Amino acid sequence: MRIFARLLLSYFLVVLFATLTIALATTYLLSDYYKKTKEKELKVLVDGIALRYSIIREKEGEKEALKFLEQMSESTGYHLCFTPSSPTPISMEFEKGHIRWGEICMPPYMAISVASEVRIKGKQVGTLALHASVGEVNDIIRYLQNIVIASAIVALLLSFVLALFLSHSISSPLGDLERVVHSWMEGDLSARAKRKAGGEIESLRQAFNTLADKLEESIRSVEEERDKLSTLFSVLPEGVIALEDGREPLLNPRARELFPEGIPPEVLRIIERGREGERRQEINIGEKIFLIISAPLHEGKGSVGVVQDITEIRHLERVRRDFLTDISHELRTPLSAIRGYLEAIIDGVVNEKEERKYLGRALEEAIYLSNLVDNLLQLTKAETGRLQPKKEVLDIEGMAKRIRERLSLMAEQRKVKIRIARGFPKVIGDSEMTERVLLNLIENAVKYNREGGVVSVDYRERDGELEIRVSDEGEGIPPEELPFIFERFYKTDKARVKGSGMGLGLAIVKSLVEAQGGKVRVESKLGEGSTFSFTLPLKKE
Repeated sequence: MRIFARLLLSYFLVVLFATLTIALATTYLLSDYYKKTKEKELKVLVDGIALRYSIIREKEGEKEALKFLEQMSESTGYHLCFTPSSPTPISMEFEKGHIRWGEICMPPYMAISVASEVRIKGKQVGTLALHASVGEVNDIIRYLQNIVIASAIVALLLSFVLALFLSHSISSPLGDLERVVHSWMEGDLSARAKRKAGGEIESLRQAFNTLADKLEESIRSVEEERDKLSTLFSVLPEGVIALEDGREPLLNPRARELFPEGIPPEVLRIIERGREGERRQEINIGEKIFLIISAPLHEGKGSVGVVQDITEIRHLERVRRDFLTDISHELRTPLSAIRGYLEAIIDGVVNEKEERKYLGRALEEAIYLSNLVDNLLQLTKAETGRLQPKKEVLDIEGMAKRIRERLSLMAEQRKVKIRIARGFPKVIGDSEMTERVLLNLIENAVKYNREGGVVSVDYRERDGELEIRVSDEGEGIPPEELPFIFERFYKTDKARVKGSGMGLGLAIVKSLVEAQGGKVRVESKLGEGSTFSFTLPLKKE
């Protein structure tokens, strides 16, 4: 039952009870008042008749006095009864002009009776009684009761209308508030109570609307903070894993990338130990190395872990350590040789003929050092974006043939043939950079080819670009080393010949190609050889 019906029924029952109580009390009081008033009126009347009777009887005699009683009975319509005070009283009854004698003076109907003493010369000679019919009194009382009932009915109708208005004025705003609360429960915080009311209900409506405004503002602020945190977590380069009691682990996108098949149990154990306090730990999972930093959540209800894939960092650290070792060796060897040659010449321990030989060797070592420094500078410029490639029309076939001529002695020594495809389309690029790239790739293909092998330089067109491919028939590159092959200082073979053992060649190739807007990649199979390729845009016809 809705609140309107409950209020209306409550109001109506209260008014009905009050009206009935008032009606009954009013009827009783009016009836009692009328009876007492009637008795007083009859008492005054009978006293007057008795006085008049005694006067007439004293002056004119008993006969005239009795006639007077007959006339009064007839004129008033009341029942009069005179009872003498003799030892054997015989009552005389007068009713509408008729007289009756008897020992008992009582009307044959329900009546209101009053009496008065009759005295002559101070002596009581009898009692005069007056009887009025109750029927007349009851008629008046019923008339009054009808008036009270009619008034009660009118009051009930008016009260019902008033209760209807009051119930609606209270239930309508409360129903509006109920609608607003249900809307909030369904997530619609924009709902507001619009029906105005009076008194406390209006204050309640305003309080609800103020609460809704503040709640909506608070939720909006929380959502903004949540969105900021969500965006922050989604773009973090580290994986974030939150463990909370009774809930599934919460992961950001990076954590899902790190563990696509699910979080390893050992990682969960490390993060779970973060409840005891912040801790850092490295862990190896397969070929990956992870650094996990864990800490407790608020009030120790869980823990959160930040997972960082440091495999590449550790790899670069190892490469740099190897580089420092290698560069120390590579620099010390030629410097020691130059120093030894020069000291021998200065000390005069060699003759003139050998002196020229020593100077020649010292020059070779100096050229090697110069080339090493040039390579490092070239790579640094490419990686820092300081190279400004030119846009020229390039003849890759002619460029490859010139490089073949330059490497002919090396190829003959290793019994390697260099085959160049015909019909290379023209491309757009920087001739000096592109020739450096092609020289490095072909030189590596000759150097690491098998004896009697073939180096192939060919191409293929796709998507407006020309892919230039350099293939060898050497031992190939292990699959686990392919992702690092173009990294600075990286080497797969520690026994490279002097002048090309610093692991800079392919790093320079990658930087020069990317500086021209191209891409470089490698394909290799152990025991079958490798294919290095790079792309340049085709010349538009």
